[in-house]
Amino acid sequence: MHADIGPQHEILARCLAGSWNALVTLWAAPGQPPIQHEGQMHAEMTLGDRFLQQVYHSQGGFGDFHGRGLIGFNPGRGEFEYLWIDNTSTALQIESGRTEGDWRTLVLNGSTLFAGMTARIEHRSIFTIRSDDEHLYQRYVRQPGKNLHLQLEILYTRAP
Repeated sequence: MHADIGPQHEILARCLAGSWNALVTLWAAPGQPPIQHEGQMHAEMTLGDRFLQQVYHSQGGFGDFHGRGLIGFNPGRGEFEYLWIDNTSTALQIESGRTEGDWRTLVLNGSTLFAGMTARIEHRSIFTIRSDDEHLYQRYVRQPGKNLHLQLEILYTRAP
């Protein structure tokens, strides 16, 4: 039996699939000045249009960075699910959540135990779809005993 795709998958395909230029702003720690660099993301629907597969690359900030993501909608839970891996960690970062308002804002929450740490790091990803050709990704993190703070912001514009 195959799960049917729905309007949530169509939104992923229309608004997030494609080739993107990325303007990255990264805060290494709260109160520190941001570091900016540029990157590229290619995202395409896969496995019968059930998942959006992301392939990301940038140089700058902290060196050569590669990442992979998968976003899908799980109708059984009524939530989007997001998996991210990259070359800076051996941990799978997993988040889930829902859209807000008119489906243009996707808010996902998760927590990850990274190597060498004794407590999980909470994280929140927010995808804000500004148009079919531009979206903003924001990542917030909370270290144990500290406040949630903006760690990463990426403005994606569709590449020509």
